[in-house]
Amino acid sequence: MRDLDPRETYEVGEQVRHPEFGIGVVTKVFAICIDVKFPRMTSVRYPLLPADAIEYSATRRFAVGETLLHPTFGAGTVNKVTGERVEVVFPAGKKLLVHGKR
Repeated sequence: MRDLDPRETYEVGEQVRHPEFGIGVVTKVFAICIDVKFPRMTSVRYPLLPADAIEYSATRRFAVGETLLHPTFGAGTVNKVTGERVEVVFPAGKKLLVHGKR
């Protein structure tokens, strides 16, 4: 068992230690977050910081499937590209962001 670290990768079934909630079990793994079940609690979504995440910039163009790191929303995966907007899925939900701005 190891401490939760947002820069690490995890597998379903792995036991992890959270400083506040104690020991839990990873129940789901996504590119940008994991769900962890702790005793006497519902699952907690824990955000990750993938090593391949690209720093978000409104001037950069993004492609579907890329992982970006936004200063406010954290890591997210580009789900859809439409003109000057990208739909990005973050642990807290979807956001429309500007990209390729000149």
